[in-house]
Amino acid sequence: MDLPRDRGASTHVPTPRVELPDFETAKLRVDDPVVANAERGVVLGLFDPVTAFISGRGGNDFDRDVGRDMDGAPGLRSLPRSEAYDIGEAPAVWLDSQLHARSENLAAAGLEVGREEEDQPPHDALVNDAGHLFLRDASVHELAGDVFVQRGPLVYRHRRVLCGDHRAPKIALAPTGLSRASPTFWHTVEQSILAAKSTCGTTCTGNAPVCLGGACVACSPKATQCSGAVPQTCDAAGAWQSGSVTAGLCGALCAPTAARCSGNNVQACGSDGRWQTTRNCPKCSGAGQCIPAVAVGAGGYHTCAALSDGTVACWGENQHGELGNGSTSTGPTSSPVAVSGLSGVTAVSLGDQHSCALVSSGAVECWGEGTNGELGNGAMTNSSNPVLASGLSGVVSVSVGLYYSSALLSNGTVQSWGNNGNGSLGNQPTALCPFGFSTCAWTPILLTNVSGVSAIAAGNSSQCALLSSGTVECWGFNGDGELGNGTTSNGSGTPVAVSNLSGAVGISSGDGHACARLSDGTVACWGANSSGQLGNGSTNESSVPVPVSSLSGVSATATGGHFSCALLSGGTVRCWGENVHGQLGNGPTTGLSMPVPVGVSSLSGATAIAAGYEHACALLSSGAVACWGYNGWGQLGNGLTADSSMPVTVTW
Repeated sequence: MDLPRDRGASTHVPTPRVELPDFETAKLRVDDPVVANAERGVVLGLFDPVTAFISGRGGNDFDRDVGRDMDGAPGLRSLPRSEAYDIGEAPAVWLDSQLHARSENLAAAGLEVGREEEDQPPHDALVNDAGHLFLRDASVHELAGDVFVQRGPLVYRHRRVLCGDHRAPKIALAPTGLSRASPTFWHTVEQSILAAKSTCGTTCTGNAPVCLGGACVACSPKATQCSGAVPQTCDAAGAWQSGSVTAGLCGALCAPTAARCSGNNVQACGSDGRWQTTRNCPKCSGAGQCIPAVAVGAGGYHTCAALSDGTVACWGENQHGELGNGSTSTGPTSSPVAVSGLSGVTAVSLGDQHSCALVSSGAVECWGEGTNGELGNGAMTNSSNPVLASGLSGVVSVSVGLYYSSALLSNGTVQSWGNNGNGSLGNQPTALCPFGFSTCAWTPILLTNVSGVSAIAAGNSSQCALLSSGTVECWGFNGDGELGNGTTSNGSGTPVAVSNLSGAVGISSGDGHACARLSDGTVACWGANSSGQLGNGSTNESSVPVPVSSLSGVSATATGGHFSCALLSGGTVRCWGENVHGQLGNGPTTGLSMPVPVGVSSLSGATAIAAGYEHACALLSSGAVACWGYNGWGQLGNGLTADSSMPVTVTW
C-alpha cells in the first residue's frame, strides 16, 4: 500500500530517484533534496516479508553506523522488520511500496514520499499490507500510554518508547485479541484493558479469537471467509455459517443443483462447489440428462442395448460386422460402440454373428453375418451397417437364431428369413444356400401353417411360437427333444405342439433346449440337459416339459448355450446349467454346473434379461446394464476381457 501525500505546507513531494539496494552491502542511493535534507532518518519500505531498510540522519549515534555517500545522501542499512521501528528517533520521511526486490522502476509502480508535519490533522494513520501502522500525528506522541488501533476484527498494540527528545511509537505486530469496544478509533492502554475486562475477562485466542457479548467466539458478526469452496458469513452469535455456493466465489466451480455431462457421465455440483460424477450412462446429453438403456440382447459372443433415444450400442465380437458400427475387427471390443444410422429402435435380438433391431415404424433392420440371407435384404453378403429387411411392416417383435431371423407381425403371423437347415424357417425355400447343404430364404417368407401367435423365440436350429391359447408350437431341429412333442426325431419343417403344456405366458429358446413361463409364475423346460439346463435336478434330456425346481414368481426367462436364467418379480435373477465361464453369475463356484436354480450374486433391480452362448446380461431399473460369464471378446462390456462369475456393470 502506498503512503498518502502530505497535507501540510507542500501539496506535492517529488518522487525520488531510487537505485535498488545491493543486498550484499545493503546500500541505497536516494537522490532527492527532500530526503537528503531531512532532519531525521529515512525508512525505505519493506522489500521482502522480513527486511526494512533504515537510513540514519541528523548526527545521532545511529548515523555513525550508516555513513554517507559522496553526494551527501543518507546511507542505508538493512534491519529485521521487527527492529525497524525501534530506532531511537522518529523518521522524518517514509518511503513505502509493495514492490518486489527486483523491480526496475519504483516510480512507475507508484512509490510516493510522505513527510511528517506538525500541522497534520489528528489521527492521521495508515496501515500497510504488511500490517504496519505509520503514525503521522504529533498528538499521538503525547499520549501517556500505549496506543491501540483496530484493523478489521483485530486490534494492534503500539508500545511507547522514549528516545532522546522524541516519543516514537514502537509497533507490535501480534494481535492483542481485543475487540472494538466503542466506535472510537484510538484507545489508551488503560481504556483497552478496562474494555477487555468488562466483556470477556480474558484474551480470546485460538478457534475463538473474538470477544462478543462477554464470550469468546469464532468471528465478528457479518464477517466473511471461504471454507474451501464454500463462502461463510459470521452470524449474530459469532459463529460461521455456510452460505450458498456461487460459481466463481471462493474458487467454486459450480452452483447447487447444477448438473452437466462429462463424456457419458452425469455430474452434479456437490456441497463443496466441486463437480462430482453421480452416474455413468449409455449417453449423456444437455445439462446432465442421462440416456438410459431400455432393452438388451445377447448373442453368440456379442451384446447390444437399445437406448431411450432410439439408438443402439453394441460390444464384443465384430469379425462379421455384428456390432454394426461400419467396421469389422479380429479382436475384442470390450466397450460399447454406437450402431451406425439407427433411430427409433424399441427392441434388439442377437444371433451367433448377426443382430437385428425392431424400429418404431414396424420395420426390422439387421447387420453382421449375411451369407445365409439372415439379414433379409436379398443379398448374400455381410454388412457392418444396418440394412432393412425387405417387405416387412407391422412387426411387433423380432427374434434371431443361429443363422436365421424371425419377425412376429401385429396380425399374429410369423415371417422368417435365412438358413432353413432342419426346417427352422417352417417352410421350404427353393434357393440353395451358398454352401449347398440346405436351402435359404434371402428375404422374409410367411409361415403359412401357424396363426394366433403372441410371442416367438428363435433358438439355435429350432424356434417356437406361443399361441394366444397359452399353448406352444415348435419346429426345426429335434435331435435333443427341443420340439417338446415327446420325440427326438430329425426335426420338423412344420410346427408341432409341445406336449402337456398349457397356461404359458412367455417362451425362450436356446441351443437345443427351450423354456416356457407359466401363468402361475413357474417355469417348465424341455430338450437337451447335459449340463442341467432344464433345472429339474437331473442331467437327463427330456422331450417333454419338466418343471424347474424351486422357482416361483418368474416374470421372464432367457435360455443360452447350455444354461438358462429366470427374472423374478422382485428384480433378482436365478440361473441354472453350465457354469464353465461363470455364466450362472453365482460367484466363486465357476466351473461347477448346477442342475437347479442359483441366485445371481449382487444383482437387484433387474427389469429384463438376455442370455448369449456363454454369458448373460440384465437390464437394470436405473437404465444400466450388468453382464456376467465368458468375456473373451469383451462381451461383458466392462473394458476388460477376463471372465466374471459375478455381474459387472457395462462401462459406457
